[in-house]
Amino acid sequence: MRPGGSRRRPPVSGRPSTCWAGWEADVQPRSQRILTVIGIAAAAFVCGLVLKLTVLGIWLVPSDSMAPTLQSGDVVLAVRPGTSVSQLHRGDVIGFADPGGWMTDDPDDHSHQLVKRVIGLPGEHVSCTVGSDTIEIDGRHIVEPYLDQPACTVAFDVTVPEHAVWMMGDNRSDSADSRYHQDTPSGGFVSDQWIRGRVVGILSPFQRITQLPRTQG
Repeated sequence: MRPGGSRRRPPVSGRPSTCWAGWEADVQPRSQRILTVIGIAAAAFVCGLVLKLTVLGIWLVPSDSMAPTLQSGDVVLAVRPGTSVSQLHRGDVIGFADPGGWMTDDPDDHSHQLVKRVIGLPGEHVSCTVGSDTIEIDGRHIVEPYLDQPACTVAFDVTVPEHAVWMMGDNRSDSADSRYHQDTPSGGFVSDQWIRGRVVGILSPFQRITQLPRTQG
């Protein structure tokens, strides 16, 4: 007892535990937030992977065989579903694997993923005379607004088999397409098993970002 009868106040207890409890309360929500962010990121990664494997394709255009529509170095977006031959339209730009013997050095096509335009559909008679401004399909001249040069630089006269298409590049004077591969096992035609997707837009470079509309000739 202090002089005057007053007692010394005992030290305040419990403060350290109160601070510790507050620290615990702060750490727990923070760790939960981190786990939530990790979970969202993982889910987004899985969804993106599934989309890439089943729905979307992203390809690099290796040459100017589709110029001026697509240029060497363009990164394009493609959709995979709905790209069987029966669902394609004339004018569609599609990506396909090498049917066999297409990977040549002349003209300049070096990619394992070829990108060309659908010109002839199953059962159609497709023909062209060198220097002609148009291609004939079943005796009818088709319009190709995406071209900036004569429609035909190599003569051909073919009938497209079932479950296949006749492919040509927009850069007709420098495209190793169906015309150049008529002597291969596929006869220059591309069948269902080789088709990988339909190109719907350009993703890069920035100044060329655009949608690629379907154009029917």
